[in-house]
Amino acid sequence: MRPLRQPHDPPTLASSALRNPPGSSLHARWQRLAQLMAAGTCWDGRGLDEPLRGLGEVLGLPDIPISLTAADGTALGTTARSGGLNASATPHRVNLWHDRALVAVLELHAPEVAADESSAAMLAVYADWLALEVARCQAWQRLVHSEARLRAVAEGAADVIALLEIGVGLTHLSGGCERVLGACASELVGQDWATLAHADDQPLIADSCAFALQSGAPTVFRFRLQRGQSEHRWVEATVQALPGGEATRTLHLILRDVEAQQRLMQEMQTQLSRDPLTGAFNRVGLARLFETARERNEPFTLVYVDLDHFKQINDTLGHGAGDQLLRAVAGRLQHALRAGDVVARIGGDEFVVIAPSAHPNVRVIEAKLEAALRDPFNLGAGRTLGLRASVGSARFPEDGTQLEALLAHADARMYDAKRLRKN
Repeated sequence: MRPLRQPHDPPTLASSALRNPPGSSLHARWQRLAQLMAAGTCWDGRGLDEPLRGLGEVLGLPDIPISLTAADGTALGTTARSGGLNASATPHRVNLWHDRALVAVLELHAPEVAADESSAAMLAVYADWLALEVARCQAWQRLVHSEARLRAVAEGAADVIALLEIGVGLTHLSGGCERVLGACASELVGQDWATLAHADDQPLIADSCAFALQSGAPTVFRFRLQRGQSEHRWVEATVQALPGGEATRTLHLILRDVEAQQRLMQEMQTQLSRDPLTGAFNRVGLARLFETARERNEPFTLVYVDLDHFKQINDTLGHGAGDQLLRAVAGRLQHALRAGDVVARIGGDEFVVIAPSAHPNVRVIEAKLEAALRDPFNLGAGRTLGLRASVGSARFPEDGTQLEALLAHADARMYDAKRLRKN
């Protein structure tokens, strides 16, 4: 620990030096006190033995045992040899105060320590100086202890805490780098952290950092951390500019691995979008597919498929057979479609097919779906069942730009086809 070099020159030292001519013993003692105080102590509390020995020289008692004890009883320094202090001698105690608080007790184990006015003055000056030094030592110890605790917390945390200097790169990183970022801190220092992300997410990182610098507010977002050529992991970042006004160019980062959480969210979204019976998309999934196509302004064909007399099948054969039939219908519809086409079940016996891009003939799609359901279904135990379906279609955007409008349009055409077949 670097010693504190803080010279002290209170008026007592100057006036005393003037009153005592050079060469006199008192002048030498005051000069020794000035040297002692100028040398200072160490902030971590070590190195106090030497200033205590110097006090004995200043007082003209170089061999007296001197001890310094903190207010909480902690021994801070002593000049006593291995034999210890003389317990029979009544020590001369000096309480050391700083900011109206007792910080330590100085004990000089010798009679008549401050018998003359000069010695008493020297001891008083020394005590004031030593009280300040002890207070500084204790403050430094608290700071070191606090920093050690914070460092231990940061190193043991699951998150990575880092500093990013714009134009320079990452400058400081806590523990957990290998776990979260896939590299140790020494490999990451100096890098632009945006280059660690998936190429598609790098603009998001740049925009978020710029916003954090301009606003001073914390910004939270998620990005994909690139691992190798094809692997990536999801990371959540909290970015905030360090205080410093408009001139600040340093950002505080907290990076957290959220891969498991992201996967769980994706699984939940998938479950919310799928029909648990058939595995086809449900109405929620259909709505998401529609929104994606509308945002891209991609034309598509929507075909409404309704199973005729399905209620009678449930009533006569039971719901188990009805569920088996629905699963088989969803499979046949998907098998009859192109790779990019999707099937959704939006009601008990109602299915919707979305065929992206304009098809040369909508009737061709309808005919393929009707043909897929024409062959009898094998329900097991020697039971087979014939099934007919009614279909109707609508085109986006010609027949509507809202999902409900397209469904209503296709439903109306489906009922028209069903009525014509009955007639």
